[in-house]
Amino acid sequence: MSNRKFFSSLLLASFLSAGTLKADAIRFSLAGQFSPTGVNADQLAAPGENWTLSFKLSIPPQTANITSTGFDAAFSNFTYTLNGSTVNVAPQEIRFFTSGGAENGLFNIYFGPESGFLNGTPIPEFEFLGAQLFTGSTSNPTLAAGSFGVTEWIYSDATNYDDHTPTSAVVSAAVVPEPSSLALLILPLALVVFGLCRHSAQRPGA
Repeated sequence: MSNRKFFSSLLLASFLSAGTLKADAIRFSLAGQFSPTGVNADQLAAPGENWTLSFKLSIPPQTANITSTGFDAAFSNFTYTLNGSTVNVAPQEIRFFTSGGAENGLFNIYFGPESGFLNGTPIPEFEFLGAQLFTGSTSNPTLAAGSFGVTEWIYSDATNYDDHTPTSAVVSAAVVPEPSSLALLILPLALVVFGLCRHSAQRPGA
């Protein structure tokens, strides 16, 4: 096989690999700011400070505790920052809701039991209301990438209740390609570069 045919075959393989890329997860992220007054500082909150959070769900999501208005979703890679510093914390449950119901879309993040209490003490909890983040039924939800409006968010715990109605806050949902698919794309391209370099080095006078 000529060098030209060999390189053409590798390029074709790389394009075919790119065509097989598929999402294996979707990352949800959002940000906000606590009220400057009326907020007691604790692990997750501080007066006037900015916060961010993100987490990943598999596609399709792994669900549990399914009802007609929502489901618990198995999550991974949860991160939370407060005033730019990462907080070493992870929720116990994240529950997604349908729109139009009592919870009105989006999701809740529970840093403890979903009952809202641990040994009689209110747990830290974020509530996010707004657009529904999935299509289909709660027993067979389909996640989609995009930006979804937040009409209200609430942080509460044993000493706090911070309620906000933002005008421009969104939940960002971004597809995360699976590493194996990325490898299928990168490997043929690397072979092409290697082959071109080798061919150039072997040319007379090179």
